[in-house]
Amino acid sequence: MRNRVLLLAVVAALAIAVIPAKGNQVLYTIVDLGAVVNCCGESMESSALSINNAGQVVGFTETNLADEDFVSPFIYENGTMTLISPLFGWATGINDDAQVTGFLQFPDRPSRDAFLYHEGVLTDLGRLPGHGFVGLPYSMGWGINGNGTIVGESKSQAMKYEDGAMEGFSRRSARAAYGINDHGDIVGVVETMAPRTHAFLLSDNNLLDLGTLDGDMNSLSIAMGVNNQRQVIGYSGVGENRTNRGFIYEGGVMSEVGTLNGGWSLALGINNHGDIIGESDGTVFVKRSGTMIDLNTAIEHDDHGLPKVNKVAAINDRGQIVGAAYFWDAEHQRLRLHACVLTPVAPQ
Repeated sequence: MRNRVLLLAVVAALAIAVIPAKGNQVLYTIVDLGAVVNCCGESMESSALSINNAGQVVGFTETNLADEDFVSPFIYENGTMTLISPLFGWATGINDDAQVTGFLQFPDRPSRDAFLYHEGVLTDLGRLPGHGFVGLPYSMGWGINGNGTIVGESKSQAMKYEDGAMEGFSRRSARAAYGINDHGDIVGVVETMAPRTHAFLLSDNNLLDLGTLDGDMNSLSIAMGVNNQRQVIGYSGVGENRTNRGFIYEGGVMSEVGTLNGGWSLALGINNHGDIIGESDGTVFVKRSGTMIDLNTAIEHDDHGLPKVNKVAAINDRGQIVGAAYFWDAEHQRLRLHACVLTPVAPQ
């Protein structure tokens, strides 16, 4: 997708489609959240990146008001998708108070800045002072907890924003923070020896290098999320080919999440019940109660074999999963990649 200046703010028109559960094998219903409608009346593409326990969803949606694609952050609530800003950017996290973070390309800035959005008020969080390691100064918000603390990165180092101020980690080798729980535990990636990076857990001001699945310190590992039980998930390269495998870290031990077909996997999100979502072997999964489920075998399909879930990004404590899926646009006779919500048929 190519960046350009968006000239018109729009409220997204939706193409809502609910696929009903039918039969014992259907474990999830799926809702198409739609996308912004372009100047020709066609729904564009969108992707959901986070969901809170009230079912409010954030992510990004394409627009196409000229010749180039453009994405802007949205919030979806009460059946309506609304742009947070007409500027280029993503909304990456939302807490139960509907505080939203992400990043935007503000008009007067040479690069992107993290933001906080709440009850219609958008705040530019700025960036860390001084010079970055590489490139233009920037900041990005990647996660937010129930207390409104935001974590992310700025000028090539992990950052935290709370009480109206942004600060970097005292360990400047911590390059990015991707998740934070309600106790203030933070996870992300730390540079151990360039160009190697490992998953880290920052808890009680102690930064712990979580290492790698195969114990080879030359392997890569990345921590993507942490729940209130201090269970950390992410992925790590294993073996001679450094094949990515999803991991869960708890009680001082890093273990494999597993794969669907024996190949690769990425663990991308976890809720407070320990349910894990991610990608494996060309499809997407949820692991709950110790069982990995291919989500594309757990939903109802139409005559086109759709919807097909393409990616997953987050799971809330009700077991609802957000990401993006291909849906059939009957009016224009084409596929659409739209933000989606999957809801368990049996309440969790």
